[in-house]
Amino acid sequence: MGKAGSHGLSTKDWRHIHYANGDDELYDSVADRYEWTNLPTRPERHARLKELRAIAPKHFAAMVAPEDESLPNLKWRLIKD
Repeated sequence: MGKAGSHGLSTKDWRHIHYANGDDELYDSVADRYEWTNLPTRPERHARLKELRAIAPKHFAAMVAPEDESLPNLKWRLIKD
C-alpha cells in the first residue's frame, strides 16, 4: 500500500483494499478464498463496495519517510542456509 490514505479492510466475508490513487480491490472471501477475482467494477457489487467504503477510515496519520541514518540502529541477523 505504501502511501498515506491507502488501507485494507476485512469483514467476515469481504476484503476491500483502497489505494491513495483511488483504485480499489474487492474480494468475496467466502466464494474466492485466494482473492483471484477483483470485483469493484461489477455493478452487482457496487452496493457492497459503498458499504465497505462507509466504514473505512477517513483520516490518517502523516506519513513519515524513513531516514538512512536509522539503518545502523536496525538489528541485523545472518540467516544461514
